[in-house]
Amino acid sequence: MFFVPLVMFFINRDLTLFFSIVGMAGFYMGVKDVIVPELNILAGQKKTDDPEVVAIAGFYRTDLTILRSNIILFLVSAVLLVSILLGRETTPLEMMLSLLSYVVMNVLLSMAIMFKFSTEAYSRKSYFQTLNHLGYVREDRERIVVKETVLLYLTILIVALLYLGCIFLSMIIHGVLTWSYAGILILFMVIPLALACLFSILYYKRSVLAEEIK
Repeated sequence: MFFVPLVMFFINRDLTLFFSIVGMAGFYMGVKDVIVPELNILAGQKKTDDPEVVAIAGFYRTDLTILRSNIILFLVSAVLLVSILLGRETTPLEMMLSLLSYVVMNVLLSMAIMFKFSTEAYSRKSYFQTLNHLGYVREDRERIVVKETVLLYLTILIVALLYLGCIFLSMIIHGVLTWSYAGILILFMVIPLALACLFSILYYKRSVLAEEIK
């Protein structure tokens, strides 16, 4: 259900938004029915071999469960704005306004993801204190913070690039979009997410390692 729309984008470009919504419904169910169980299995296998992986998998599992609605909103909004931007003939002014709306929406939705993740990170101070008691030194806990956060934002980016990449490629094949313009649209999506990832890491460290930073 998640991957089928990637093919359908090339078959019927007029139903791009519908296929994206179907795919995101597949993603929503896949987090609960596929990804979370796989992470549970991974954590069980690595319980004694690599406890750092267990901690990252546990936090990452929670992140996906909490943020999956935000991830879906991020992608559906991007697809909707791209459809408006490229779906009909527009004047240069309309094109500029649509592009501005696309950029602003990506920034706002990236911030929404960042704030929701930061709220969850702030509540994890006791968990990291427990990790400290279990023998995780400060460097270990910092690595957990960085790896978990980067993994989360990479997941969001990969899901978005899979869909937008296929949509853009379909439009390029049909002569609706150029490679350079597609690159600009992708760049305007990647930059806000990268900045949100950086700020999330800084806030996460300050929240769970505050007494050590002081």
